[in-house]
Amino acid sequence: MEHRNDSGMEKGTSSHRRNTVVRLPNISYAEFRSNHLVLNQPVVIGPDLIQNWACLRYWRGTFSEEEQPNAARANTNKITLSTGYSSPNFDYMLEDYGEFVVPVDEDGCRSQKSLREVIDIWRSNDAKGRRLYVKDWHLALQLEKSDVRMEPFYTTPRIFADDWMNNYYLEKTDDDFRFVYMGPEGTFTRLHRDVYTSYSWSTNVVGRKRWWLFPPEVTQYITKPNGETIGDDNLLRDTGDAETVYATVEGWPNWPIAREKMIVVEQEEGESIFVPSGWYHQVLNLTFCISINHNWSNSHNFESMYHSMVEATRRVEDSIQDVKELLQKRSSQGGWEEEWHTIAQDLLKQDSGWDWSTLLAMVETNLKYPRELPPLIIRRDAQELEMTEQVSCVKRNDPKMIPDRKFMVDKIIPCITHFAQSEWGRSSRYGQLISRLESLLGNKDNRLT
Repeated sequence: MEHRNDSGMEKGTSSHRRNTVVRLPNISYAEFRSNHLVLNQPVVIGPDLIQNWACLRYWRGTFSEEEQPNAARANTNKITLSTGYSSPNFDYMLEDYGEFVVPVDEDGCRSQKSLREVIDIWRSNDAKGRRLYVKDWHLALQLEKSDVRMEPFYTTPRIFADDWMNNYYLEKTDDDFRFVYMGPEGTFTRLHRDVYTSYSWSTNVVGRKRWWLFPPEVTQYITKPNGETIGDDNLLRDTGDAETVYATVEGWPNWPIAREKMIVVEQEEGESIFVPSGWYHQVLNLTFCISINHNWSNSHNFESMYHSMVEATRRVEDSIQDVKELLQKRSSQGGWEEEWHTIAQDLLKQDSGWDWSTLLAMVETNLKYPRELPPLIIRRDAQELEMTEQVSCVKRNDPKMIPDRKFMVDKIIPCITHFAQSEWGRSSRYGQLISRLESLLGNKDNRLT
C-alpha cells in the first residue's frame, strides 16, 4: 500500500528491494583491492580493523540508567536503540581538546566554536544542542601542529594507506583530508559525492549511523546540472526508517530507477565503511556519534578523478564565458589565453580547493614515493625531526598495500597524455611539471605532448 504526502511524494515499502552491503569481520588488502577497489563496491568491516586505536579507550563512556531510557524516548525516528553502543566521554574530550576550535554545522550554517562551548551546549540538552554537528574537524592535524605530546588517537588502517590525497597534502601543504565528526542523534550530512569522486572511509568510534548509498550509474537520476540533488528537501532523512522510501518524487521522474539501486546500511559502533569512488551518499546519526573519516584516492580511481576535474573545469569556464569574451576583445592580437586560464583555475580552486596544479603535483609526489613516503612528524622544525611514526596518525606505505608500478603507470598515462594535449596542458605554467611526470612515467623519449 502506498501513501501520498503533501509534497506530491508517494511512500512505499513493499515494492522496494532492500539492497545490501557486504559485511566482513576483517579483510586482507588483496581481497579489499580485488573486490572493492577494482570493482568500486562498498564494504562494511568489523571492529577487528581498529582494535588497537587509542580513542576506543578514551572517547567512549557508558549511558547511565537514567540516560538510556531518555535517549530512547527522544528518538524521533522511532529507532530501536541497542545497548551495544557507548556514550561520548565528554570529560576526556574537554580535558584534552576542550580549547581547540572546531567547525560546527547548525542546519546548514557553518561557524566555529571551541569544543568546550559545543559540549556545554550539548550538555544543556536544549533544542539548539540537538542541531549542532561538529563536521570536518582536522583534529589529527591540530595535534600535529600543536605542542601537545600524546599517543596518536588512531592510525590509518593498512588497507586504506595507499592514499594519494593525504600523502600529498601532509607532505607538501598545511592541510589534509582527515576528519573527526561528532554530533547528536538526528544530525546528518546531506546527499553528496566526495571531492572529485574521491573515496572515503568512515569508522564509528561512538554510536551508530545510517547510510544511503547510490552507485555512479544512477547519478543522473538524483542530481541536476545546477547542483541540486534529490536529497535537498530531506527526501531520505524524513523517511523515518531504512525500509520506507518514497516511491515517486515530483520533479524527479527517474527516481524509481535510482531507488532500485539504492543501498541503505546501518553502521554499528566499531564498524568501518568504505564508500567507493563517485557514489553519492547521505548519512544520519542514529545515536550520538563520533566518527573518524578520510577522503582519499589512489591509482585505482585516478581516471574517475581526472574526468571529474575535466567536468569541473568546463563548468567553471562555461560560467564565466563573458570574462573570456572581454579578454578576447581587449587582446585582439592574442595572448589572452594565459590570463583566461589563470582566472578559471583560481575560481576552480576557490570552489573545490584544487586546481590542475594540485592534481598533477599529487601524481608526481605519489610516483616518487609510492613505497617509502617520508613518515609524518609532529612539527617540521629541526628539533622535532626525531618524532616519526610513533606520533603519527598515518604510517608509511607497506609495499604489499599498493599495486605494482605498472598498474599505476597504466592508469596514469592516458589521463596525463590527454591533459598534456588539451588547451589546459598547453599553458606555460604546467610545462616543467609535465616534463617531470614524463620522466617518472618512463616516457621521456616518447613525449606525452
